[in-house]
Amino acid sequence: MVTKLHPQISGNCISYDSDPSQLVVDRFEEIYQQQIKGTPIENPALSVEAVGFQLWNNQWVGILITPWFLNLMIMSAEKTGWSKISADAQQQWQFPCGPISMLKNADDTLGLYYCCSLASPMSAFDSHESTRQTALEIMQMLFVAGNETNDVTQDQKQASLGKLNVDAERKKVAVSRRSFLRGVLGSGDKP
Repeated sequence: MVTKLHPQISGNCISYDSDPSQLVVDRFEEIYQQQIKGTPIENPALSVEAVGFQLWNNQWVGILITPWFLNLMIMSAEKTGWSKISADAQQQWQFPCGPISMLKNADDTLGLYYCCSLASPMSAFDSHESTRQTALEIMQMLFVAGNETNDVTQDQKQASLGKLNVDAERKKVAVSRRSFLRGVLGSGDKP
């Protein structure tokens, strides 16, 4: 059964009364086909997929995989004051695992949404399935209070949730899901 989206529009703030994953995928697939495909930042082993979108505090939260980035996204499930905040504004979102700084974006199709870059470019990922598993594990990690236990330090958690920047040296190193989640690439160095 396909659930039809019923977005509500208020200014440039769009709220979704059901999971917006398919709309997100359609929009970013369009961007991929028109602007990214065949460019140096493309990882052709990956495709566009919305992973784990769920309702949390009247917002839709999930991860978007594309051939050029991995982003945590928040989209509105109700009319909010988002339209009063300018695009490119930073906001701290308090997740059970801790605060995460996210950037507000505007799109003609999606409206306003918040995102946090988890990885870009995506050359460190060798398959879509391993990237998807990583995204699912990050979604689980977001909603676990006190995630800094289990040998994951606060610095490592921040690295895995929004501060991970893969530099040219580290792009060559295969990334395990466990290392990615701990914010450690290959040799155990912190990014």
